[in-house]
Amino acid sequence: MLPIGDHNPTRHISKPYVTYALMAACVGIFLLEMIGGFGRSNVYNFAVYPALFTNQASAPAGELLPALRLVSYQFLHGDLMHLLGNMLALWVVGDNVEDAMGHLRYLLFYLLGGVVAALAQIYFAGDPFTPMIGASGSIAALFAAYLMMHPFARFILLIFFFPVPMPAIAFFAVWFAQQVFGVFAPNASNVAWWAHLGGFACGALLIPIFKYRNVALDPLFAWMDFIHRTPTQKRWASYRRGRAKPPQRTDNNVRTLPVPHRRPLSPQEAEFKADYRAYLDSAMSKQEFETKWGDGSLLHRKPMAHKAQPWGSAPEGQATEPEPEVKPRKRRSIMPSTHHKD
Repeated sequence: MLPIGDHNPTRHISKPYVTYALMAACVGIFLLEMIGGFGRSNVYNFAVYPALFTNQASAPAGELLPALRLVSYQFLHGDLMHLLGNMLALWVVGDNVEDAMGHLRYLLFYLLGGVVAALAQIYFAGDPFTPMIGASGSIAALFAAYLMMHPFARFILLIFFFPVPMPAIAFFAVWFAQQVFGVFAPNASNVAWWAHLGGFACGALLIPIFKYRNVALDPLFAWMDFIHRTPTQKRWASYRRGRAKPPQRTDNNVRTLPVPHRRPLSPQEAEFKADYRAYLDSAMSKQEFETKWGDGSLLHRKPMAHKAQPWGSAPEGQATEPEPEVKPRKRRSIMPSTHHKD
């Protein structure tokens, strides 16, 4: 099961130049190994030996910084299949991770993932004298970043020479299960399983730090974004810490707004409210209500300060104006017109 492509375009960068440069560096160094007479002995001078970092062996004469092996081993590969598998995986997931971080931060993220992967293999693997080479640990960090941002992107996997579309989360679940099985499997293997798991853990922890602020993790992993939190996440975090009260919710999960404090009604307002309710319930006639509360009480729904003229009458010496005629609006059909112009 090998990923050969995905349907996930980039949004922030035009071309993943750093991914192309990393692939070119790995392929170029491999060609030097095979064709240029670089030699296996020289390759092992740049590989990671766990014994050099656990004080079980000393560095070769003339080597100033053995720690540089933690970076140089990432560009070396053992054979053609090892190289092709890593380069295909880097080509599939690298562009989207670089799109979420930018060129420089992506390069630093890639190298840090490889360093942590090597340290995990050094301190958890059993054989201290087996050299380790390859970009698998760095690519495992990219796997974790891609999973947390695009878990449901569609991958194209090559299964028995047939391209099969599959969600990315399904591929990563199978891949992670293989790494865990390889760690606890009794048979010996030349695959650095601990390096893969260490790189994956490093990528999952560093992606909230290295990604752009406007790049959000998938809601499935949003709880792991402990730096770029959304306002809702920050609000609920303050609720959990006791700094604010959570919003009140009813039985149907609808948030209730706080009701402002209202002054109590005066006896006159309470009487008007009771009479108005009686008028609405037909317990009081309109004439009785008008006689008691005066003109405009039904319109304003509040008692008037003085007795006004009954409705329909005008003050003395003033003629009533006729009400303007209101023409009914023509109802327009929502159906399309059947009249066509020639």
